[in-house]
Amino acid sequence: MKEVDNLESIKEEWVCETGSDNQPLSDDRQRNCEYFVDSLFEEAEKVGAKCMSPTEQKKQVDISIKLWKNGFTVNDDFRSYSDGASQQFLNSIKKGATPKIVSKARSIEVENKNNLSVQLNNLEPITNVQIWLANGKRIVQKFNISHRISHIKDFIEKYQGSQRSPPFSLATALPFLKLLDETLTLEEADLQNAVIIQRLQKTAEPFRELS
Repeated sequence: MKEVDNLESIKEEWVCETGSDNQPLSDDRQRNCEYFVDSLFEEAEKVGAKCMSPTEQKKQVDISIKLWKNGFTVNDDFRSYSDGASQQFLNSIKKGATPKIVSKARSIEVENKNNLSVQLNNLEPITNVQIWLANGKRIVQKFNISHRISHIKDFIEKYQGSQRSPPFSLATALPFLKLLDETLTLEEADLQNAVIIQRLQKTAEPFRELS
């Protein structure tokens, strides 16, 4: 897993979202992605750094922000670019303002909610899986490492219930990797304490000629 070290590496590696079958984005969409990152850094540079007094320096809190292809982390807490709070956070940085840190308390623990709990074997290793839904909501659920990827998908479908999302696939966040083989266990797929993203699949049908 490679971190983004500087603006040049971001320009070379930045991808907001891949197309079907992991095909590269179109030139226009790729330019939009690059513009977003360039704009973020340029706007931050415009406001510049201010000199702080010794008293202010003592109150200073260091925050580690790392940009990735499909999200960013704040002190190792992953955030999706599609989340509204994440967009406000980045906009604050562009304006040179101190961004409001969104607490991890926003995560929704659903282990014992409405019979959605996953049956766990306490004699086997247990891991937390962080799941980002397509609507930007984040949930955290415990699984045995012997559970399969298909169990995570089933859990998401039960969680969304009557809302019934369109067909979707799963992928890891850092680094981005589609989870195509749903028969793999979490241990086999190296998904202990993983961050998983729900990706909706396009279901629109092509236009049909009227007869």
